[in-house]
Amino acid sequence: MSLLTSDSRVLKKARVPSAEALSKNGPLALIASKQVLQQQFDWSAAEMWQKQADIVGPVMSSEDAKEGATAFKEKRDPAWKGR
Repeated sequence: MSLLTSDSRVLKKARVPSAEALSKNGPLALIASKQVLQQQFDWSAAEMWQKQADIVGPVMSSEDAKEGATAFKEKRDPAWKGR
């Protein structure tokens, strides 16, 4: 099998670990990341950082952000609440 293949097994093997890794992240962070990715095509270079900060800023001060930092410090999995 070459690297340039349409074999669906290859795609499945690549997607499953990625999906599993993403599913462990906080829901607010995932929603914000998706929003940035969907909207950034219309942004100029001059407005990119501000628009991204507007979307991500509330996530950084959320309960989930505090929980993520605490869980990391305590070496445990976070308990996301989506707040």
